[in-house]
Amino acid sequence: MDPSAFYKGEFGSSFVDCQIIPGDPPPLFAAHKQAQVPFIIGTNSWDSSFLVPGQPPVYVLLKKLHEDPKTIAKLYAKVKDRCILSSDIQGDMIYRASTKMLAGSMKGIAPAYAYYFDYLSKNIRVSHPGAAHTFEIPYVFGSLALMPQTPSQPESGADQCGLIAHATADLKKGIWSTYWYPSMGKNSPQDQAMSEKLLKAGRHLQKLVIPVWMDKLIGQSTI
Repeated sequence: MDPSAFYKGEFGSSFVDCQIIPGDPPPLFAAHKQAQVPFIIGTNSWDSSFLVPGQPPVYVLLKKLHEDPKTIAKLYAKVKDRCILSSDIQGDMIYRASTKMLAGSMKGIAPAYAYYFDYLSKNIRVSHPGAAHTFEIPYVFGSLALMPQTPSQPESGADQCGLIAHATADLKKGIWSTYWYPSMGKNSPQDQAMSEKLLKAGRHLQKLVIPVWMDKLIGQSTI
C-alpha cells in the first residue's frame, strides 16, 4: 500500500502481523474467513462524534436506510441534543452493532474481547455527550500525559448544539479536510465516491446487524 492508496481510502481491511486480508471485514467475519488470532474490539459511548461534522439530516439518512421515522423517534426519544441524532443513529449502526457482531463472529475461531469505554474527567463530563471517538487510545498506550489536558474548570453542557454548529461552520471553511467528511456533499468526485462507499457499507451493516441487535443496542445508549 502506498500513500496514494491510503489517501483514496483503500485501507478498509484487517491488518495482522503485517499481512492484509483483502475484503470488507463484516462479510469476512460472517464467513469465518478472519485470521485465527485473539481479537479485541470496542466502542466508545460517543463514538459517533466522528460523524457529527457533515452529518446528513435525519430524514435523509432514514430514507437511505429505509427505516421508519416513527420507530426511530421512539427508540431515540431520550437523546437530549437533537442536533446529534443523525450521527447517533449512525454510531449505533456502525460502531456498537458491528462491535457486537464482529466479536460474536469469533466464536470457535479464537478468543475475543469487547470493551465499552465511557470515561470522561469530571470537568468535561457534562459538556460531552459521552467519550468521543479515539478518547480511549491514550489510556491504551499510556500516553495520556502527551495529550491536551482537560480544562481546570468544569465546562457547561448547556449549549452542546451551539458548539457542534460552530465545528460544522469550521468544516465548511475548510479547516478540516473535506475528504474525511464526504457526507458534506459535492466537493469533488472523490467525495462523491466515498459517500457512496459509506452508504453501501451502512446498508450492508444494516442487513447483517440491525434485525438481530439494534433493538437491544439502542437501549444501551448513554446519551
